Amino acid sequence: MGDSQQDSKKKTAYEPWTKEQTDLLLELMVDGARREWRDNSGIFSKTTVEQRILPVINEKLRCNKTYNNYQSRLKWFKNRWISYSNLLKSSSGFEYDANTKNFTATDEVWDAYLAAHSKDVNLRYGECPDYEDLAIAVDENRDVRIEDLTFDPENEAFVALSQDEPPSLGSTPPSGLPEVPKGSTQRRNQPKRSRTQYEATFSSTENIMKEFKKISNTIGEVHNILKRDTILEKREKERSYTTWDAIKEIPNLDEDTRLKAFDLLDTKSKKDGFLKMTVEERANWIAYKIRE
Repeated sequence: MGDSQQDSKKKTAYEPWTKEQTDLLLELMVDGARREWRDNSGIFSKTTVEQRILPVINEKLRCNKTYNNYQSRLKWFKNRWISYSNLLKSSSGFEYDANTKNFTATDEVWDAYLAAHSKDVNLRYGECPDYEDLAIAVDENRDVRIEDLTFDPENEAFVALSQDEPPSLGSTPPSGLPEVPKGSTQRRNQPKRSRTQYEATFSSTENIMKEFKKISNTIGEVHNILKRDTILEKREKERSYTTWDAIKEIPNLDEDTRLKAFDLLDTKSKKDGFLKMTVEERANWIAYKIRE
């Protein structure tokens, strides 16, 4: 292969993503997740990407995205999701405001977090409109399922069910050790425990501590899963009300005007803005765009 051919191949090997292309890719990934296009490991296969996602982007935006381009943008999506996840896991003081598309916290919480994560300073002052979509399209945490959990009212949290449930601290002592009635002073009458009995007690306690550690790790994971499910439900409700529904609500529009207005809403940002308008504002916007 000549030098000119090699140079040409290098130039076409990577095609930068524009914001419009990125937004459409994420929208298609969210829709694909809703349609259960992902495999059991929680990812879109190469075949799915090449047959169901990239053709839509290439045709609609007249580009030539390849699977390698997709992988590059997917890595970028995952890095953003990791930043969002680390922020919410770091402190109970952070919340995501779906209306402003911002992460919120007190100045003290922000200062403490950014002291250790200076690269995430943009999360404090910039909008993060892709958080809800990334929670659906990118988060692959499927290690914990809701049906594998039970609510612990004492700790006010969900905990994992165990096939071999360890004895609770108030249960009958292991290895047949006699129980001492509550408030009893007859401890001196208890037989001296053997080494085997002592090791059994220690082993049981150690198992309990291991379970507690598992539970503490599970709580954070469950929190993210419940939040993701809530976001997904919200997105489902939003998707049931489309821009076409909004256009049809506007009175005194003939069919041609409705179709022209629908054609004008050709990007996700335009659709989102249109849905946030009042009926009167939508009518004025359509009239203005038709006059242009």
